[in-house]
Parts: sequence; structure tokens; C-alpha cells
Amino acid sequence: NFTMPEKAEDLPPTVPVEEISVTESLEHKLNRMSDTLLDIVDTLDKTTRKLEYLEQKQDQLKKQHVLDIANTVDKTAWNLQQLSQKHDQLKKEHDNLPDWPSKSGFCIFADFDCPKGFDSHRGYITPNAAYHRFQTTYNVKNVYWGSSFILCAGNNCPTAGHTFQLVINTCCKQN
Repeated sequence: NFTMPEKAEDLPPTVPVEEISVTESLEHKLNRMSDTLLDIVDTLDKTTRKLEYLEQKQDQLKKQHVLDIANTVDKTAWNLQQLSQKHDQLKKEHDNLPDWPSKSGFCIFADFDCPKGFDSHRGYITPNAAYHRFQTTYNVKNVYWGSSFILCAGNNCPTAGHTFQLVINTCCKQN
């Protein structure tokens, strides 16, 4: 390192005085350039460390993301296997059930109109009150389900001389 003497008299006798100011100016510029270069190197070093940190963080996030995806795929595969086993079990149980409705058809209680594909059927019993004239009370409870019913008609039911009805309305489907 070259250090500039503080006084002109300290210079060797061969250096002219006018060169001293040029040398001081160059030394000052060199020092500033050196400081700037050191700042650049320091900034570059910090930037390099930050970049390395970010690359490590990115690698960690990629690995975690891959693990998350792998776990999701494993869980989905397990759930799919469970559903497939349940499906097979239910299919086996279904295959072992007897045919229903029976091959001859089936009926349901009507609620006034029958569903599409069903035929309406109505049956009833209305006993003659005179036929039961010796009986003074009857075990009858009025009840309605859909358009079917059991009914005791008249005042003071159930006593002799009243009309009793059993009406059953169904919707049937023949196979």
C-alpha cells in the first residue's frame, strides 16, 4: 500500500510539487473506488446468501408439496378401495335378496290418485245395521289412511242401527 506523505518536504527530492496534487487526487479516487468495490462485494455476498436461503426454502416447499400430494393420493386410493369393497359387499347382499316385488305384482295403499303405471282397485264392506240389530255396541274405531278408511256413520257410534264401513283403496302393479 502506498501512503502519501503529509508534507511536501517529506517527498523524495525527485518528485516535483505539481505531481503531488495529482497523486493525492488519484489516491482519493482509488480509495473511493476501493470502498465502492468493497460495498459491491458485500452486497453481492449478502445477495448470494439470500439466494441460497431462498433456494433451500424453495426445495423444502417442493418436497413438502410432493409429500402432501403423495398423502392425498394415498388417502384417495384407500377411500376408493374401501368404497369398492363396500360396493362389492352390497352387490353380494343384493344378489342374495329374494325377488321383490313378487313376479305376480304388488299393491300399495292409494292416496287418492295412483302413481303412473299402477291401476286403482277399490273394495268395501258396509254391514246392514238391521242384520246386527241384537248387538247394542260395536268395537269400531274410525281411522283413515290415504283414501282408505274404517268408519262408523251416524250419531252415538258405535251402537246398533248405525252404518259401518271398511273401504280399501289400493294401487296395484302387475308384472
